Amino acid sequence: PLPITEDAPVRPANGFQYGQDKVTCESLLAGFASDNPGVCVTVLRTCVVMGRTARSFITQALFKPVLVGVAGSDPPFQFVHEEDLGRLLVHLLGEPHHGIFNVGGEGSVLYSQMARLAGRRLVSLPTWALYPLVRITWALRLQSDDNSAGLDFIRFPIVVSTEKLRQETGFQFKYTSQQALESFLSAQRDVLE
Repeated sequence: PLPITEDAPVRPANGFQYGQDKVTCESLLAGFASDNPGVCVTVLRTCVVMGRTARSFITQALFKPVLVGVAGSDPPFQFVHEEDLGRLLVHLLGEPHHGIFNVGGEGSVLYSQMARLAGRRLVSLPTWALYPLVRITWALRLQSDDNSAGLDFIRFPIVVSTEKLRQETGFQFKYTSQQALESFLSAQRDVLE
């Protein structure tokens, strides 16, 4: 159920190495915190970072000639502006808080809106065709973006509740998810002009 709270079970997509690595890191930090109760351990679970200088596999995907979607699915995506994330890190260094906190701008942007804002064509295929197609193109090295596990990220993106962060730390986000995305897209257009 969306939005996801900090107490929801952690379930990375099977075969999606990035998500599995995050779970491993959190487990190591939990063990360290348990063994060192005098140390303040803060875990930030951030959604996709956007902004003028953002660079990730997600931001790179927005500039492919075509965005691939799953037929019948127009999921919401949540973003955090890089400036908000930087301000949050400084805030927590000055006022440490122990625990796990979700990080994301208010609201979300539908996948179809994201494609439109980026000026990209969205091609949606049924799951029965899309998953095998991505597996084959991955195996043949025709594309290096991701194996089919990455499609689950498109179908089931992460939209988080930041209620705990706001209540326990007093932090307020300056940018919404849409403003973070628009900031990134605006900066990319400036570079291209």
